[in-house]
Amino acid sequence: AVGTIAKKIGELWSKLSPEEKEKYQSKAREEKERVALETEALREAGLLIEDKAAGSGGAQGGFVLPVARVRKIVKLDPDVKGLSKEGIQLITKASELFVAALGTSSVQVATLQNRRKIVPDDILQVCETKPSFMFLQEDVRSLIDEQKEEHKIKEKAKEEAKSKANSEANSGVKPLTSFFAPGNVTSNGTD
Repeated sequence: AVGTIAKKIGELWSKLSPEEKEKYQSKAREEKERVALETEALREAGLLIEDKAAGSGGAQGGFVLPVARVRKIVKLDPDVKGLSKEGIQLITKASELFVAALGTSSVQVATLQNRRKIVPDDILQVCETKPSFMFLQEDVRSLIDEQKEEHKIKEKAKEEAKSKANSEANSGVKPLTSFFAPGNVTSNGTD
């Protein structure tokens, strides 16, 4: 189906006049420049993760996840007695690919909802709809519930602190009308 669509698009493109083609080509150049600028800004801010080949060197041999941390997590399993260097590298790379696939699917869900920010419910939706992630469904749901509960507790604590601060600040304050009450009028000798 993709080949058929590409063929039709090619036929339509070949029928366009040079002036019409230039309009689309200039839009493509502008978009390419915009993407290059955004990519450079992300790179300068340290937010762009470069895709390195596994043998490119570096402290982790091209891995994004820290291999030592993955090793510690794997060793938490009482059934694991020993782990070879190749085995931990394989688990690390598989974990990276899994997280990348989950992230990509979550970005797609956010994009479909016209958002640029991924929210926990996007990850939950991926886990509920994609068969390869369904085993995480209950864990993600309980994690989201825990996060919401923690958020409620923090908000309640903020509200209590704010109301306590307001009550302490207002404890020595009299309303403006109390100064004009009949017994509070003082004469300064200018009457």
